[in-house]
Amino acid sequence: MYQKKDLCYSEVTPLLTATIQTLEHLSETRSGPMMTKFLKVTPQTPEFDKDGLCTFDYEGHTITDSVKQRTEAESGCTQFLNNMVKSLNSRFSDNSDGSVLTAMSNLFDPSIPVTQILSDIDTVSDYLGTVGIEGSQSELLCFANFARASHNSGNKSVTDIHSAANLAIKNVNSYPASAEAAKRLLVSPVSTVDCERGFSRQNVIKTDLRNCLSVKNLENLLKISIEGKYCKDVDFKGIYKLWAGKKQRRILMK
Repeated sequence: MYQKKDLCYSEVTPLLTATIQTLEHLSETRSGPMMTKFLKVTPQTPEFDKDGLCTFDYEGHTITDSVKQRTEAESGCTQFLNNMVKSLNSRFSDNSDGSVLTAMSNLFDPSIPVTQILSDIDTVSDYLGTVGIEGSQSELLCFANFARASHNSGNKSVTDIHSAANLAIKNVNSYPASAEAAKRLLVSPVSTVDCERGFSRQNVIKTDLRNCLSVKNLENLLKISIEGKYCKDVDFKGIYKLWAGKKQRRILMK
């Protein structure tokens, strides 16, 4: 869920809260499917086998058992859970920027009625005031009504947050404050996922054997790899014709 490209700030807090609550519940109750299956075959206390060792069998494996090992395993699970929660929290903004971007997401979400985003409009207006755009509250309210009217009338170009933000940018002369808020929302990363994905793709593309790639070619290849279509959807014949028509070429065809 956190890896999707169109994750919006308005979704982060509910997702984060639900995920952490689920992890804590699983830790307290040990009710996960794999843990439940394992605990069914685990003795209540370590028991000696016929060879005088504390062991038990689990799916064809012999597990060495002792009070110390149980304590260490429980400590390891707790530490793993704490690290996972810490990692989730570190990926997302927990300061005032998060509340501003959440308010912007709600402002440009045409599925949310205007009556439910009045406080978000105030938040966005206050933020825009800090960057030199004063008194934008009435304009933001006017744009919110315009975007929702377009959406409710069946306008297929206004269906989600991104399309509503682009609508504001398109009508910058009528809604300059809304357009500024839209620009800032569209370029703000929700998490570090996109950055990490970019570096991973770069490492795949620019290898030791391709270390002479120019910055421009590397940038183009990254765009194709990250934002481009799947190979099965690419019109290779069309690409070939475009390439062949760029200039006179001597091509040997078999």
